[in-house]
Amino acid sequence: WDPERVKLRALGLTREMIEGHTIYKAVGCKECRHEGYRGRKGIFEMFTVNDVIRDMIFEMKTASELRIQARELGMRTLREQVQSMLHREPGTALRVPLARST
Repeated sequence: WDPERVKLRALGLTREMIEGHTIYKAVGCKECRHEGYRGRKGIFEMFTVNDVIRDMIFEMKTASELRIQARELGMRTLREQVQSMLHREPGTALRVPLARST
């Protein structure tokens, strides 16, 4: 089992896509409370609730339906955000987390 490959696959990435980028593992220090995230750039998936989404929530639409609508309204997934960053910022140092839905 290769955990790094699993993490890459979770983000829709391949080893070829990250070639030329440095990947770091967070090790932490006293200043960052041993979390290893001080000075790092966050990548987020944002789900904006507008009038359309709000109406869908009141109508008890499923999470899948909400996600489809949000995507149609321009929401970009975490995977897309990472892939876009790799293309915009060649040589970017990454700490690749396991992508999760919350």
